[in-house]
Amino acid sequence: MGVKRIHLKIAYASFGMLMGFSAFLVWNIVYEQPWTAAMGGLSGKLNYCFNVVFIFYIHAFIPCGVAGLNYYIFVIVWVSQLSLHNIGVILTTASASPAALSDPRSLYLSSVWSVMSLKWSFLLTRSTHCYRKEFADISILSDF
Repeated sequence: MGVKRIHLKIAYASFGMLMGFSAFLVWNIVYEQPWTAAMGGLSGKLNYCFNVVFIFYIHAFIPCGVAGLNYYIFVIVWVSQLSLHNIGVILTTASASPAALSDPRSLYLSSVWSVMSLKWSFLLTRSTHCYRKEFADISILSDF
């Protein structure tokens, strides 16, 4: 039995979740830099949400909460706007400081984690929108 596409999606999101949470712990404990830790933690949380939504889709739990997906999309769009804002602010602040790109305490890594959070929020918005559209059609048909 080969590896299915579903298993690859879950494995990719789980790996991203572990990397985000480990970045949160490492930059909080070892480097004591809360900005990078917050962006890594946000990326890990978005990976976790992607996993939950995808597993709910696999098990067909989403039709029960189609109305809740609109709120979910609103929150994810807000998080992506926050990530875009953080990229600009952190890059501006990092360019004003004398830190090198290879320094783990520089703010450049915070902007990298902001880009990762933006990527996951985009994927989460896209998949949630597709699931909402698919199950909204099904719920309309089940009313008859």
